[in-house]
Amino acid sequence: MDNPSPEAAAPDWSGMQADVLATFFETFKNPGDLVRCGAVCRDWHAVYASVRARHDLLSGRAVTPCLVYASAESSDARAATIFTLTGGSTYEVTLPDPPISSRYWLGCSHGWLITADADSAEVRLVNPVTGQQIDTLPPVATIEHVRGPIQRNASAAQDYDYEIYHYNWRLEQRPDSRPIQVITGELAYFLHMRAFLSDVRVGSCIVVLLHSPRSSLSFARVGVDEHWTWIGKQHSYADVVYNDGDGMFYALTLAGGIHAFDISGGASTVRCTIVLQNQVHGIIGTDTKYLVQDLGARGWLQVWRMQEPVPSPEESHPHLSTTVWINVYRVDVDAQTLVETETLGDDTNHALFIGCNQPFWVRAGKYPGVEPNHIYYTDNEETYALYYPQSPRDIGVYNVDDGSFKQFPPISHG
Repeated sequence: MDNPSPEAAAPDWSGMQADVLATFFETFKNPGDLVRCGAVCRDWHAVYASVRARHDLLSGRAVTPCLVYASAESSDARAATIFTLTGGSTYEVTLPDPPISSRYWLGCSHGWLITADADSAEVRLVNPVTGQQIDTLPPVATIEHVRGPIQRNASAAQDYDYEIYHYNWRLEQRPDSRPIQVITGELAYFLHMRAFLSDVRVGSCIVVLLHSPRSSLSFARVGVDEHWTWIGKQHSYADVVYNDGDGMFYALTLAGGIHAFDISGGASTVRCTIVLQNQVHGIIGTDTKYLVQDLGARGWLQVWRMQEPVPSPEESHPHLSTTVWINVYRVDVDAQTLVETETLGDDTNHALFIGCNQPFWVRAGKYPGVEPNHIYYTDNEETYALYYPQSPRDIGVYNVDDGSFKQFPPISHG
């Protein structure tokens, strides 16, 4: 019998029956694999679309928050795990290099993680569902406060690569303050605090960095800008929110003020409007502050949270913090003041989630276990979360009605 020609032996994958292909697609535990299969051909895309409509992560239906983490037990340093509260499904995704387990996680907005490479502090965006990565942001060495990389001088025994400079309130470098000298692998440790971004799906995505020194803000447009632009130069900031409605970033100062920034046009057209004057004068407290859009009144809420160090039961984890109080304030722009409230705005059917992510709302009652007028929180104290990644986490629930806490037992970060 003659051997079949290569053309005859090659399987016609595009002709696979749709029901068989759909059954195969539904076994995928990596949603990125499903997305890639949908790009093979027109027939496969049609089947992919039908499976996607039922997928926990890809369907577009409202879902409860997903927990994304990199496990120390995973054999692949590039793998991240996504746990969905809806149905308790777990997906492991392989993300592009550099390995996600070695990066600093600076925040999460619009379904994207904002990360900094541990070795060079380059900022990258990565979608944990699809595996897509955006790495066209300018080098962090272009931030106003950073100088480097500096050519090492062996004769002078120089043992650092970057310098981070302090500025006074006249926006001049402080001659009386030595710059922080750091090596390449420590730049992210000394510089980054948190990060925020506009909607990646709309126009040019903008990333805003909250960084040292003095809780400064700098921004860059992805794929457009060649350097970071320093904004809000005479203030220190605690949180930033992007408003889809007007395309502006709203920044909360450590003193409780709110500034609106129009930075869509780049460095040459930055405009800042003071929405709320600073509410704290003199020494600023050590509490963490969040800025939240009020769902009901379409105004603003501020959430102030205090963490304090507590004795750790484990010698291997000497650093442990816990939340001791949370206050919620409604912003009265007309009166230029804050009003303490015992409800999460006008719509009390929602719960609020806060942490290193951008704060977001979830409708209570739609998902098991989510209580209305409650705040679900995890770590957000920058030095603790970033500097002690292996220490136990501060995770709990705050009842805004009666001021009570339900704190989960200390959980070690995997």
